[in-house]
Amino acid sequence: MMAMNLLKLFLLTDTLAYKELLDTVIDCFAVQLNSFKMHASYFMRVIRYIEEGTREIIVAIPDSRQRDEYCQWLRSNKEEAFVSRLVVDRERCIDGKPTVYRCHNGACKQPEII
Repeated sequence: MMAMNLLKLFLLTDTLAYKELLDTVIDCFAVQLNSFKMHASYFMRVIRYIEEGTREIIVAIPDSRQRDEYCQWLRSNKEEAFVSRLVVDRERCIDGKPTVYRCHNGACKQPEII
């Protein structure tokens, strides 16, 4: 958990001190990961973030009554993303229609109407 928080702080602030501390945490606990399998998979997730960058899918819907329908859409979407979010935000919707944003390392592609 601490490693993920340090990674997020580094990505949000671009402060190298967080990245250096993250590297130290990974080095310190790398030997113990074989003993704690659950933590190893979480650590691997952090390392994957570092290696591949962040990927995010954001679905903006105009009305909360559509939430269940688009939650299902997110679950069935086979694209690989580290973070998937469903937001009720009329301003992010194009022409008042549900809209998907695909982002990589904080830069989003052209939004698409679903």
